[in-house]
Amino acid sequence: MFIGIDIGGTGIKGILADRDGEIFSTGRTPTPKTAKEINQAIDRLSRHLADDAGVPFAKIKGIGIGSAGSIDSDRGKVITSPNIPAWRNYPLAKEVEKLTGKKTFIENDATVAVLGELWTGRGAKYKDWFMLTLGTGIGGGAIIDGKLLRGRNGVAAEFGHIPLDHAGKPCPCGGIGCFERYASATALIALAEELCAKYPSSKVAAYAKGNPLNAKGICDEYQYGDPLAKEAIDTVAYYLGVGIAALANV
Repeated sequence: MFIGIDIGGTGIKGILADRDGEIFSTGRTPTPKTAKEINQAIDRLSRHLADDAGVPFAKIKGIGIGSAGSIDSDRGKVITSPNIPAWRNYPLAKEVEKLTGKKTFIENDATVAVLGELWTGRGAKYKDWFMLTLGTGIGGGAIIDGKLLRGRNGVAAEFGHIPLDHAGKPCPCGGIGCFERYASATALIALAEELCAKYPSSKVAAYAKGNPLNAKGICDEYQYGDPLAKEAIDTVAYYLGVGIAALANV
Protein backbone atom coordinates (compact mmCIF):
# COMPACT_ATOMS: atom_id res chain seq x y z
CA MET A 1 0.00 0.00 0.00
CA PHE A 2 1.20 3.47 -0.86
CA ILE A 3 0.13 7.05 -0.20
CA GLY A 4 -0.05 9.67 -2.92
CA ILE A 5 -0.09 13.36 -2.03
CA ASP A 6 -0.90 16.29 -4.33
CA ILE A 7 0.15 19.70 -2.98
CA GLY A 8 -1.51 22.75 -4.49
CA GLY A 9 -1.39 26.39 -3.59
CA THR A 10 -4.67 26.18 -1.67
CA GLY A 11 -5.24 22.49 -0.90
CA ILE A 12 -3.44 19.21 -0.20
CA LYS A 13 -5.16 16.09 -1.54
CA GLY A 14 -4.25 12.49 -0.79
CA ILE A 15 -5.05 8.90 -1.68
CA LEU A 16 -4.19 5.45 -0.34
CA ALA A 17 -3.72 2.96 -3.16
CA ASP A 18 -2.14 -0.38 -3.98
CA ARG A 19 0.51 -1.06 -6.62
CA ASP A 20 -2.20 -1.71 -9.23
CA GLY A 21 -3.65 1.77 -8.79
CA GLU A 22 -6.80 0.75 -6.89
CA ILE A 23 -7.76 3.55 -4.49
CA PHE A 24 -8.92 2.63 -0.97
CA SER A 25 -9.32 6.06 0.64
CA THR A 26 -9.13 9.75 -0.24
CA GLY A 27 -8.84 12.98 1.74
CA ARG A 28 -7.86 16.62 1.60
CA THR A 29 -6.82 19.50 3.83
CA PRO A 30 -6.03 23.22 3.27
CA THR A 31 -2.43 24.11 2.40
CA PRO A 32 -0.82 25.89 5.38
CA LYS A 33 1.48 28.88 5.02
CA THR A 34 4.76 27.64 6.49
CA ALA A 35 7.00 24.77 5.42
CA LYS A 36 6.80 23.13 8.86
CA GLU A 37 2.99 23.31 8.90
CA ILE A 38 2.82 21.78 5.41
CA ASN A 39 4.98 18.86 6.57
CA GLN A 40 2.70 18.33 9.56
CA ALA A 41 -0.40 18.51 7.36
CA ILE A 42 1.03 15.81 5.08
CA ASP A 43 1.76 13.61 8.09
CA ARG A 44 -1.76 14.03 9.52
CA LEU A 45 -3.41 13.43 6.15
CA SER A 46 -1.31 10.32 5.53
CA ARG A 47 -2.29 8.80 8.86
CA HIS A 48 -5.94 9.73 8.28
CA LEU A 49 -5.91 7.97 4.90
CA ALA A 50 -4.59 4.78 6.50
CA ASP A 51 -7.14 4.93 9.34
CA ASP A 52 -9.99 5.61 6.95
CA ALA A 53 -9.09 2.54 4.89
CA GLY A 54 -8.58 0.37 7.96
CA VAL A 55 -4.93 -0.19 7.07
CA PRO A 56 -2.25 -0.14 9.80
CA PHE A 57 0.12 2.74 9.12
CA ALA A 58 3.03 0.33 9.57
CA LYS A 59 1.97 -1.39 6.32
CA ILE A 60 2.40 1.74 4.24
CA LYS A 61 5.46 1.19 2.04
CA GLY A 62 6.07 4.75 0.92
CA ILE A 63 4.75 8.21 0.09
CA GLY A 64 4.80 9.90 -3.30
CA ILE A 65 4.32 13.66 -3.48
CA GLY A 66 3.43 15.74 -6.51
CA SER A 67 3.93 19.48 -6.14
CA ALA A 68 3.83 22.53 -8.37
CA GLY A 69 7.15 24.16 -9.12
CA SER A 70 10.70 23.23 -10.04
CA ILE A 71 11.51 19.88 -8.41
CA ASP A 72 14.83 18.08 -7.99
CA SER A 73 13.37 14.59 -7.64
CA ASP A 74 16.79 12.90 -7.35
CA ARG A 75 17.63 14.88 -4.20
CA GLY A 76 14.05 15.15 -2.94
CA LYS A 77 14.07 18.95 -3.00
CA VAL A 78 11.70 21.67 -4.11
CA ILE A 79 13.94 24.19 -5.86
CA THR A 80 11.21 26.80 -6.05
CA SER A 81 7.42 26.86 -6.12
CA PRO A 82 5.69 30.10 -7.20
CA ASN A 83 2.52 29.33 -5.24
CA ILE A 84 4.31 28.24 -2.04
CA PRO A 85 6.93 30.90 -1.18
CA ALA A 86 8.00 28.97 1.95
CA TRP A 87 9.85 26.50 -0.27
CA ARG A 88 13.21 27.42 -1.79
CA ASN A 89 15.79 24.65 -2.17
CA TYR A 90 13.70 22.89 0.45
CA PRO A 91 14.35 19.20 1.32
CA LEU A 92 10.68 18.24 1.38
CA ALA A 93 11.16 14.47 1.02
CA LYS A 94 13.62 14.33 3.93
CA GLU A 95 11.39 16.43 6.21
CA VAL A 96 8.31 14.30 5.50
CA GLU A 97 10.32 11.13 6.09
CA LYS A 98 11.31 12.43 9.54
CA LEU A 99 7.65 12.79 10.55
CA THR A 100 6.17 9.72 8.90
CA GLY A 101 9.04 7.25 8.97
CA LYS A 102 8.17 6.38 5.34
CA LYS A 103 10.40 6.59 2.29
CA THR A 104 9.21 9.66 0.42
CA PHE A 105 9.56 10.67 -3.22
CA ILE A 106 8.69 14.01 -4.82
CA GLU A 107 8.07 15.06 -8.40
CA ASN A 108 6.42 17.94 -10.25
CA ASP A 109 2.65 17.56 -9.92
CA ALA A 110 1.90 17.81 -13.63
CA THR A 111 4.65 15.30 -14.43
CA VAL A 112 3.05 12.91 -11.95
CA ALA A 113 -0.35 13.52 -13.57
CA VAL A 114 1.10 12.62 -16.97
CA LEU A 115 2.62 9.42 -15.57
CA GLY A 116 -0.71 8.54 -13.97
CA GLU A 117 -2.50 9.02 -17.29
CA LEU A 118 0.08 6.75 -18.93
CA TRP A 119 -0.38 4.16 -16.19
CA THR A 120 -4.14 3.93 -15.68
CA GLY A 121 -5.68 6.34 -18.21
CA ARG A 122 -5.89 6.95 -21.94
CA GLY A 123 -2.35 8.21 -22.35
CA ALA A 124 -0.91 4.84 -23.36
CA LYS A 125 -2.91 4.99 -26.60
CA TYR A 126 -0.98 7.98 -27.98
CA LYS A 127 2.69 8.72 -28.68
CA ASP A 128 2.51 12.52 -28.59
CA TRP A 129 0.34 14.54 -26.22
CA PHE A 130 0.49 17.19 -23.55
CA MET A 131 -1.48 17.76 -20.37
CA LEU A 132 -2.56 20.93 -18.62
CA THR A 133 -3.38 20.84 -14.91
CA LEU A 134 -5.68 23.68 -13.92
CA GLY A 135 -5.86 24.83 -10.31
CA THR A 136 -4.37 27.68 -8.29
CA GLY A 137 -1.93 27.93 -11.20
CA ILE A 138 -1.41 26.04 -14.46
CA GLY A 139 0.93 23.07 -14.62
CA GLY A 140 1.99 21.03 -17.60
CA GLY A 141 3.50 17.81 -18.80
CA ALA A 142 4.11 16.10 -22.14
CA ILE A 143 4.76 12.77 -23.77
CA ILE A 144 6.86 13.09 -26.94
CA ASP A 145 7.38 10.03 -29.13
CA GLY A 146 6.14 7.85 -26.28
CA LYS A 147 8.58 9.27 -23.73
CA LEU A 148 8.14 11.66 -20.81
CA LEU A 149 9.53 15.11 -21.57
CA ARG A 150 11.58 16.01 -18.49
CA GLY A 151 14.03 18.66 -19.66
CA ARG A 152 17.05 19.93 -17.78
CA ASN A 153 16.58 19.45 -14.03
CA GLY A 154 13.07 18.17 -14.72
CA VAL A 155 11.64 21.62 -15.44
CA ALA A 156 10.34 21.12 -18.98
CA ALA A 157 6.68 21.78 -19.81
CA GLU A 158 6.09 24.64 -17.36
CA PHE A 159 3.24 25.70 -19.60
CA GLY A 160 1.72 27.99 -16.98
CA HIS A 161 4.59 30.42 -17.44
CA ILE A 162 4.40 30.87 -21.18
CA PRO A 163 4.00 34.66 -21.60
CA LEU A 164 0.73 35.66 -23.23
CA ASP A 165 1.16 39.42 -22.74
CA HIS A 166 4.59 41.01 -22.39
CA ALA A 167 2.98 44.12 -20.87
CA GLY A 168 0.49 42.18 -18.75
CA LYS A 169 0.01 41.05 -15.20
CA PRO A 170 3.01 40.27 -12.97
CA CYS A 171 3.40 36.62 -11.94
CA PRO A 172 4.83 35.20 -8.67
CA CYS A 173 7.48 33.45 -10.80
CA GLY A 174 8.96 36.87 -11.59
CA GLY A 175 7.66 36.95 -15.15
CA ILE A 176 5.08 39.20 -16.78
CA GLY A 177 1.84 38.16 -18.47
CA CYS A 178 2.17 34.42 -17.77
CA PHE A 179 -0.52 32.01 -19.01
CA GLU A 180 -1.66 31.13 -15.48
CA ARG A 181 -2.32 34.78 -14.66
CA TYR A 182 -5.14 34.65 -17.23
CA ALA A 183 -6.50 31.10 -17.26
CA SER A 184 -6.21 29.54 -13.78
CA ALA A 185 -8.60 29.42 -10.83
CA THR A 186 -6.64 32.30 -9.30
CA ALA A 187 -7.12 34.30 -12.50
CA LEU A 188 -10.85 33.54 -12.53
CA ILE A 189 -11.30 34.76 -8.95
CA ALA A 190 -9.25 37.92 -9.54
CA LEU A 191 -11.24 38.77 -12.66
CA ALA A 192 -14.56 38.15 -10.90
CA GLU A 193 -13.51 40.53 -8.11
CA GLU A 194 -12.68 43.21 -10.70
CA LEU A 195 -16.08 42.75 -12.36
CA CYS A 196 -18.10 43.27 -9.16
CA ALA A 197 -18.30 47.03 -9.81
CA LYS A 198 -19.59 46.41 -13.34
CA TYR A 199 -22.29 43.97 -12.18
CA PRO A 200 -23.42 45.23 -8.73
CA SER A 201 -26.70 43.26 -8.87
CA SER A 202 -24.94 39.98 -9.68
CA LYS A 203 -25.25 37.16 -7.15
CA VAL A 204 -21.49 36.77 -7.31
CA ALA A 205 -21.03 40.46 -6.46
CA ALA A 206 -23.52 40.20 -3.60
CA TYR A 207 -21.69 37.18 -2.19
CA ALA A 208 -18.32 38.91 -2.54
CA LYS A 209 -19.42 41.76 -0.24
CA GLY A 210 -19.00 39.58 2.84
CA ASN A 211 -17.18 36.47 1.64
CA PRO A 212 -14.07 35.49 -0.30
CA LEU A 213 -14.88 34.25 -3.79
CA ASN A 214 -13.91 30.80 -4.98
CA ALA A 215 -13.78 29.23 -8.44
CA LYS A 216 -16.46 26.62 -7.75
CA GLY A 217 -18.97 29.23 -6.62
CA ILE A 218 -18.36 31.31 -9.75
CA CYS A 219 -18.79 28.22 -11.95
CA ASP A 220 -22.01 27.32 -10.13
CA GLU A 221 -23.49 30.76 -10.80
CA TYR A 222 -22.42 30.53 -14.44
CA GLN A 223 -24.81 27.59 -14.79
CA TYR A 224 -27.66 29.87 -13.67
CA GLY A 225 -26.78 32.64 -16.12
CA ASP A 226 -25.17 35.12 -13.72
CA PRO A 227 -23.76 37.88 -16.00
CA LEU A 228 -20.64 38.47 -13.90
CA ALA A 229 -19.83 34.76 -13.79
CA LYS A 230 -20.46 34.49 -17.53
CA GLU A 231 -18.06 37.28 -18.46
CA ALA A 232 -15.40 36.01 -16.07
CA ILE A 233 -15.53 32.41 -17.29
CA ASP A 234 -15.84 33.34 -20.96
CA THR A 235 -12.75 35.54 -20.62
CA VAL A 236 -10.73 32.83 -18.86
CA ALA A 237 -11.90 30.29 -21.47
CA TYR A 238 -10.70 32.59 -24.24
CA TYR A 239 -7.20 32.82 -22.77
CA LEU A 240 -7.17 29.08 -22.12
CA GLY A 241 -7.92 28.56 -25.80
CA VAL A 242 -5.13 30.95 -26.81
CA GLY A 243 -2.62 29.08 -24.67
CA ILE A 244 -3.72 25.64 -25.90
CA ALA A 245 -3.53 26.80 -29.53
CA ALA A 246 0.06 27.92 -28.94
CA LEU A 247 0.97 24.57 -27.39
CA ALA A 248 -0.66 22.64 -30.23
CA ASN A 249 1.44 24.59 -32.74
CA VAL A 250 4.62 23.87 -30.78
